[in-house]
Amino acid sequence: MILTGLFAPGAQCSAAAALGMAYFFVLQSQTAFDVQWCRGNIGQVIFDPWVQQLKATGKVEFLCSTRVNGFDINKSANGEIPRITNVKCTGVNGEETVIESDDVILAVGAKALNNFVRFCPELAEFPEFRRFANLRGTSVLATRLFLDQEIDITYSANACWGFDKGIGMTFFDIKALHGSNATTVADAPGSVVEVDYYHSSSLLTLSDEEIVDKAKKDLDTILGAKCKSSEVLDAAVVRLPEGVNWFFPGSYQDMPDIKAESIGNMYFAGDVVHSSHGSWSQEKAFVTGIEAANSVLGRAPDTGILPLAADELHVRFGKEAVKIARNIISGPKKDSGRPSLVDFLF
Repeated sequence: MILTGLFAPGAQCSAAAALGMAYFFVLQSQTAFDVQWCRGNIGQVIFDPWVQQLKATGKVEFLCSTRVNGFDINKSANGEIPRITNVKCTGVNGEETVIESDDVILAVGAKALNNFVRFCPELAEFPEFRRFANLRGTSVLATRLFLDQEIDITYSANACWGFDKGIGMTFFDIKALHGSNATTVADAPGSVVEVDYYHSSSLLTLSDEEIVDKAKKDLDTILGAKCKSSEVLDAAVVRLPEGVNWFFPGSYQDMPDIKAESIGNMYFAGDVVHSSHGSWSQEKAFVTGIEAANSVLGRAPDTGILPLAADELHVRFGKEAVKIARNIISGPKKDSGRPSLVDFLF
């Protein structure tokens, strides 16, 4: 579960992050596993309509294929906290753009934060930002295979490992998830299977053909004779080098808070950001986005955010029992200054 939930082997993940992930997805509500699969490609079904809705307001502009390459920071001589006045960007054709800024929210992952501080010397002046150079991501490889036959796949979503040391794998029955009439599978004569690999930097160097061949052989091993007799009619391969956050031991101390301390109008959103809400992964990214917006607008941090449900009785009882036993054995716990499970959950 750690290998496919945190995208890295357990020995290379923070214990607190592993417990936090397991708590949210397993213990927090055992009778209702907290995942709802999108019935279609997320970009087409969710983000494209959302973008169009925002554009229609006339108040939002999207600068696609535009890279941030620096900031203008106003450093007051009277001791006031510095503020960003402009964001400097480069467009797809190399044109330079300067955007005047009231507030800036960095809704990016660990690798992007690392790049910001390494390539923006104006941010690297601040110790708060220099620590982001310690953050890093781990790689994901995504494939989608269109087969010529329908294959019997018992479960629509499956986690597995063992084909390559230290690499996790999931595979999904796309027709079952999206529906057989979805545009993503409507013209497919057989099964459509997505195969994803995590902590997979060693696989990214393979050619598309080699990756498709590997994914098909792995499926053959799992699904048996019917899959072996099928042929791949079409395939798609997406490489995401260091594309997901790596919660390695010690990484917590280098992650950002919602609001920067050293720059007065910079904020952060994403699942790499400290939050007391208790959610995880995409849910946490969404929650921290709202928390950042609330901070910009001067609202209470939890405005518009649904709290997690209370612990089920047996989970609450177990927590209290462990706390009592720990206090009896070693006395009340003092703050060590190091992150614990509590830091990730509460």
